[in-house]
Amino acid sequence: MIKFKERTEKPKGIKYVFNPAYVNKTVAEIEVEMKRKGRLNIGYHYVLNDTGNLQKALDNKLYADYSLDGYKKYIYVLVAADNLTDATYSVLKNLSETLSLPIINE
Repeated sequence: MIKFKERTEKPKGIKYVFNPAYVNKTVAEIEVEMKRKGRLNIGYHYVLNDTGNLQKALDNKLYADYSLDGYKKYIYVLVAADNLTDATYSVLKNLSETLSLPIINE
């Protein structure tokens, strides 16, 4: 079993990344695709679809995928859309309040 490196510091904020290729896909389906691309896991802490459904992916104690800018500093959300709607933005704000972390993209 692979043991992933855990954070030793508190995250500095939440970053989100758009990828409309993953619309209507579950965390499990996205993880399979990421593994096919050579990744060890899904690489994001949460997946947010275009209707505002937020799914947990990685434990917040783990680092995001190394290819993401600031992967050691931030909690990463994969937004399975090409923009934020009122519903998705509201979910991100709720996540920010729940985790007591700012949204860095703003």
